[in-house]
Amino acid sequence: MVSGSLDPADAGADPARQIELAHDTAWAVLRAARTGGRAPVDLVERMGGLDELTALWRHAEPATLPSSLLTLHVLRAWCRTQGAEAARIYRAGLTRAEVSHAVAGVVDPPGPQDMADLADAVLTSTYRDDLAIALERAARSAR
Repeated sequence: MVSGSLDPADAGADPARQIELAHDTAWAVLRAARTGGRAPVDLVERMGGLDELTALWRHAEPATLPSSLLTLHVLRAWCRTQGAEAARIYRAGLTRAEVSHAVAGVVDPPGPQDMADLADAVLTSTYRDDLAIALERAARSAR
């Protein structure tokens, strides 16, 4: 449970406190989205936006909840703002990595809006559905 300030500066130079804050806030956002019916993007905005999440979660170890959620939020932001580039890279990657379009959830060939829609769907399913399946879907689409 989150206690005290959510300002990462308040955790000071104590790495353990920064990691604790990262995990506490990640679980709080996940629970709020699952039980409160709020869209993940709305919750992020209420917390101060992607910059605030980055400050809170950037010190988390890879393969942890805060690190995974931050990666998904950054990927979503990139797909929404740079959809053409995301689609180009996805198409180029098809020749280098086997991708299951059904699991990834993207049309072949994807366009900019398809990549934005995929990123939205993956992020939403991360908060609403089975976390492991949503993360597998995100990994397949990013691969």
